[in-house]
Formats: sequence, structure tokens, C-alpha cells
Amino acid sequence: MRERDLQLQPSVRHWSPKHVGRWLREEGFCEYVDLLCNKHRLDGRSLLALSEYDLRSPPLELKVLGDIKRLMLSLRKLQKKNSDVLEELGLDTHTAQGGAGGVDWLCNGDSARDCDS
Repeated sequence: MRERDLQLQPSVRHWSPKHVGRWLREEGFCEYVDLLCNKHRLDGRSLLALSEYDLRSPPLELKVLGDIKRLMLSLRKLQKKNSDVLEELGLDTHTAQGGAGGVDWLCNGDSARDCDS
């Protein structure tokens, strides 16, 4: 985002799905705006709470590994900049940034927990 846009942009805690869509487009994820913002109505708070597990699991079930990883990298930066909002929401900043409560993912999309048995 340009510096001037950042000054005009409301805090992430107040983002509407429209703001989230703008962020997704600016980060290069245009193809997910309809799914995340229109169909699932992600606002700023729900975006900050999003995990890799959420992206891989129903109802989202994103399939492209590179997209999932790139989206999570962008999201982690946003979460880091807004750790105070995560704390206000009662979210553990380590868990929110790390994914699904300690579930590690393999490249084929299975959780590492599933492979232990």
C-alpha cells in the first residue's frame, strides 16, 4: 500500500470485507477475493484470525500449495503488525501466526499428526 493510503485506511480491526478484498488484491491474491470476501464475508478481525488450517480445510479448501504459503506469508506480516489487535481479540499471537494449534502440514496437504499412526 502507498503511504497516503495507509493513513486513510482504517485499522484492520475495523476492516470490512471490501477492505480485505483490497488488501488481497494489493498482495496479489485477486482470485481469492470472491471466495473469501463475498462468499465467506471475511472482515479484518476474521482475516487476522485466519490460519493455514482454515485455508486448507472446509469450507475454503484451497488447493494450490504455493498460493497457500504465499497468502500465509502475507497474512503473518499483517498479524505481526497487528499483534495488539490479536491480543484484544483473545488470540494467542503465536498460535495465530503459526497455524492450527501445532498441526504441521506436509507438502501433500495431510497433517503430520495423521502420519504418526
